[in-house]
This record gives sequence, structure tokens and C-alpha cells, in this order.
Amino acid sequence: MARPFLLFLLFGAGFCAASNGMAAEISGKGYLVFGFVPALSARYLVSRFQPLADYLGDSLGIEVRLETAPSFRDFLNRAIGQRRYDIMFAAGNLYHQARQEAQYRAILRVGKLPVRALVVTLKSSGIGDLAGLAGRRVATLERLALSDVLGRYLLNKAGLRPGRDLSMQVTPNQNAALLSVLQGSADAAIIIEPAYTRASALIKGKLRVLSRSREFPHHPISVAPWVGAALAEKVAKALLALAATPSGRAMVRRTGWPGFVRAKPDDYDAAMRRMSEGAGE
Repeated sequence: MARPFLLFLLFGAGFCAASNGMAAEISGKGYLVFGFVPALSARYLVSRFQPLADYLGDSLGIEVRLETAPSFRDFLNRAIGQRRYDIMFAAGNLYHQARQEAQYRAILRVGKLPVRALVVTLKSSGIGDLAGLAGRRVATLERLALSDVLGRYLLNKAGLRPGRDLSMQVTPNQNAALLSVLQGSADAAIIIEPAYTRASALIKGKLRVLSRSREFPHHPISVAPWVGAALAEKVAKALLALAATPSGRAMVRRTGWPGFVRAKPDDYDAAMRRMSEGAGE
């Protein structure tokens, strides 16, 4: 069956799967919305995660609609204010806020790999360390993005005050931040480490990593408070089961993740405390 594509992802019309009455009982909509943080372009999100959404819908017997948002602030508003996402994939700092304000609870997280923010520049730029960014242009995501939060700690630790000692250029996603450096419209970029890891060898060969932040737990998958324990467990088991078959493992590889492990709602509290105490660098 053909799947709706880019505009549907952006504006909330979603992907079709078998449906039953369970979703209607949960959300009143007759389907489940799986919200993905807008850290990557919508087209790339579709390419990476459409098969995962389809698989999850087929496993649950419920229509699962993949949705993102135009910005991180819109994403949080949809989760917290509009009660729009039944299932959510977001960085740990955004999840922590959704947990505090709207009682989302983590059930899984991306396995093994923690995440860090990297500050990268072109090898040809002549910039050898963070101090060399004084007076320069740095591409980043908006302030709610985990990469920006961690990256600003690095800049502050180096004695650089964003917006005063250097110019911060907000880009819509990780790919755009990296592209700004490659095209010369920014002197450096703050990106999340997996975005750098996924880049081609040709691109990475042109880049120098100036600094890396300390590690932060990888992004969780969480469920809204109106999703009951039974359905949440079905979601968790369906995603964990991917590791058991070759086709499932191939689907996980397509996401760029190593798989999933169990998570608890409070797993991100300690990391957020460190950030609030100024120890995120």
C-alpha cells in the first residue's frame, strides 16, 4: 500500500495500518500519534522512520500516525499543551520537561549509544580550537534542542558568550547546521554526535571536531499519561522484538540506532540535574 509522504508528516495526516477499538479508547481519535522531535528534515524522518511506524501499527493492530512539528517549541506545545502525541520520541531534555509538565513516561531508550554535542568546523577554516570561534558565525538549532544546550556549555566553558562573543545562526535541523559549514555560510556548527557519525566519509574528511560535550543518555521513547500500562507494554515488546529477526534488525539499522533497551520514567532526572547545576559541559 502506498504511504502518504512529506506534507502528511509535517501537518499530522499519517500512515495507515490496521485499526481496532483500542486507540479510540486511549485517545478518542481511533489511531495513535507517534511524535518525533524535529531535529532532522521531514523528508529524512520519513525515510528513516516510516517502516518503524508501519511495523508498530501492524504489531499493535492500531493505526499509527507519524508526526513531527515545525519547531522544537511547537513540538513541546503539541505534546504538553495540545495532548497530541500518544507516543513520543524526543531528546532527554525535552522528555524531562514533558514528564514534569504532562506526565509522559519513558518506556524504552535507544540502546548503548549515549549522545554528545560536537562543535565542528572545516579543516580549511584555520580554526584550531573553541577560542578561535571568537567573532565567528556558529550554526546551531533552536535553544530547546539538546545539541544547542550542550554546545552552549562548551562555548561558555571556553569563555565565549553566545550572541556577544560570537554569532549564533539558528538552523531548522541538524543537516542544515552541518550544511551551513560545508557551504561557508557559517564558520562552525553545533550538532549532535549521531548526525556527524551518519555523515559520509567524504564530508567527515572535510571537518575538524573542535570539542565534544560530556555524554547524555540517548533519546527515550515515552508514552502519554492516557496510554495505559497494557498498551505501553505492547509498544515496548513490539520494538524490543525487532532484535529477534533479520528483518527486524535490518529495520533498526535503517533508523541508525543500535536497538532499544528498557527505560524508566526517572532515568533522565540525574542528567538534567547536572545540566541545571552547570555541569553539562
